[in-house]
Amino acid sequence: MDVVARWLGILATIAWLGLAALTAAMGVFMSDALGLHLAVASIVAAAGVLSWARFRAIDRVQSVIGSHRAMRVLLQIEIVTTGFVLLIAIMLLTAAIFRTAVERLPLFG
Repeated sequence: MDVVARWLGILATIAWLGLAALTAAMGVFMSDALGLHLAVASIVAAAGVLSWARFRAIDRVQSVIGSHRAMRVLLQIEIVTTGFVLLIAIMLLTAAIFRTAVERLPLFG
């Protein structure tokens, strides 16, 4: 179970940071709204960093608690919530890729 939580945390972090990078790149290369793109990219990057920090905190708690019942419950909750966060990040990343690659438009502006 801890392996699933770990991989979901890593994938969620990658998805959020990928979305932040795409948003910043589209602001630089495709738009006059550079400030807006960079502001949104920084917010999305903060979500990625928080996702990573949460993943690391759960990992540290598990190293202290071990395989106690409370830790198993915490991991189950972490898997559900991180899976949901990953789903949202993938949906937003897919929409951003569609907007930039298929429609050939910047994300904002």
